[in-house]
Amino acid sequence: MLTPQPSEEGLGIQLKSMVVAAPEKYVSMAPLFVDLDPTYVRSFIEGLKKSQRRVFRLIGSPYSCSLNGSFHNPDRSRVGRAV
Repeated sequence: MLTPQPSEEGLGIQLKSMVVAAPEKYVSMAPLFVDLDPTYVRSFIEGLKKSQRRVFRLIGSPYSCSLNGSFHNPDRSRVGRAV
């Protein structure tokens, strides 16, 4: 019998929950999400949006710009691939 593997969607849901619970811990990791599968990027941003009140206290962070929709990857050929 095969052991079920975690899905990208399931992992995204867990990621979102973690970001909502402690956005101050994860906001500095925003650049690490640029080359990941879009599922994880969306989950990360949704988690930040859901916890806006706490995140906006971090406005001094160099990564706060990701909340304004500037989470951008100019090299789309690398999306979802290990570097």
